[in-house]
Amino acid sequence: MTWRLITVAVLLRASIVSALGTMPSTSVFTSKKFVPSKVNDVGISCPDFHKAFDQIQTVSPLAKVAIKGEEGYTGFKMADALDTSGLKWKTIERNSNGRGACTTIEKIEDYKGLGVPIVRFRGSLEGPCIGERFAQMIMNLEARKRWDVQISNVYEAYPANDLDAVNILSGAPEYGESARFGIGYCRTKSNVIVSPREQLTLCGIQEFQKQGSTLIW
Repeated sequence: MTWRLITVAVLLRASIVSALGTMPSTSVFTSKKFVPSKVNDVGISCPDFHKAFDQIQTVSPLAKVAIKGEEGYTGFKMADALDTSGLKWKTIERNSNGRGACTTIEKIEDYKGLGVPIVRFRGSLEGPCIGERFAQMIMNLEARKRWDVQISNVYEAYPANDLDAVNILSGAPEYGESARFGIGYCRTKSNVIVSPREQLTLCGIQEFQKQGSTLIW
């Protein structure tokens, strides 16, 4: 069997800037660079890609395998053996027979002392490795509705107009080639516990041709 990786991590709150806009102040947005979107007069603030992908590798050993170009990947045990983050993950659910789309759910209650949890889902599937299909499960409204009962609307609001510019800023091919980059809009429904919420998220798809791997973030 040949293993191919598709790893998904969502970490970055998005920011957009117009010609007179200001730069966001979050820790990974320090590069003071932006790329034009396909929407007139709207630019997308770029993160410090080194910091961003370092954070992604910290929480996802699979992403580290893809980015570092590790060959001969044989599964989660190999990825975990390469993990030097020191993070303590608690297994909250495990599928003992190893079947199904999700086999393990792990959690850190207080990530980096920020007072918020982080959850990691793991699973293995057989079939073609097409990262775009996984991204559609998140960004396509009809596909999202099939597994997310809280979703009200989701779409790609500000796609980048020039992926070559994104690849130059991201230091490609060190972190793969950018196949998509932009800002997505998401609105959730209210329920008895939480109010409806709107959110803009900076998203991207990195492809690693040598390994046949994809990182969706």
